[in-house]
Amino acid sequence: MSFGYAVGDVIAVLGLFERIAIELRNYKDAPMHFQRLCAELDLVRSTLKHVLILEPESPAERQTLEKVRAIIMHCGQPLQSMAEKMRAKESSLATSKLPGA
Repeated sequence: MSFGYAVGDVIAVLGLFERIAIELRNYKDAPMHFQRLCAELDLVRSTLKHVLILEPESPAERQTLEKVRAIIMHCGQPLQSMAEKMRAKESSLATSKLPGA
C-alpha cells in the first residue's frame, strides 16, 4: 500500500522540525512560549525519528505503521508554512539562513 511519499519526504519533514527548533533556540530573547514551542518541537522531532526506525512485527502492524508515516507526511505543510513565516522574520530570529531562502 502506497501513500505517495518516500523516505526522503519524511527526512525533509524532520529537517524542517530541526531547523525551526534551531532558529527558536538561537533567538535568545524569545518569550517563554517560544521556548516551550522549541522544547515541544524537539520532542516531536525525536518521536518522528523513532517512528522511522520502527520495524513492524506483523502485516497488521505494518499497515498501522504506514498510516502513521502518512500522517507524519501531512505535518510537512504546516511546518513549511511556519518556516516561511520565520524566514520573513529571519533578521530578528537569528543570523543563519533557513532552507530554501
